[in-house]
Amino acid sequence: MTQAQTKDRGFESPSGTSEEYAGYEVLDPLGHKIGWAEKLYFNRNGGPEYVRVRIGLLFTKHVLIPVQDVAFDGTARSMTLK
Repeated sequence: MTQAQTKDRGFESPSGTSEEYAGYEVLDPLGHKIGWAEKLYFNRNGGPEYVRVRIGLLFTKHVLIPVQDVAFDGTARSMTLK
């Protein structure tokens, strides 16, 4: 993903921290909450690559989701799976 493409998707280059999007709600395609974003992983070029998502409360697990599968909403502080 180029720098211009990342800005089009709502992501920008890391500003020193990969936890910039921590706490964003992660929603399924129907809008139901499935978890919380914990960390954003960037590639060598500084573009976002994966989002680590925490799923569950009691039996918590973590999954990595490619950013191309996520629609970002900075105003609502949420990410929706496509």
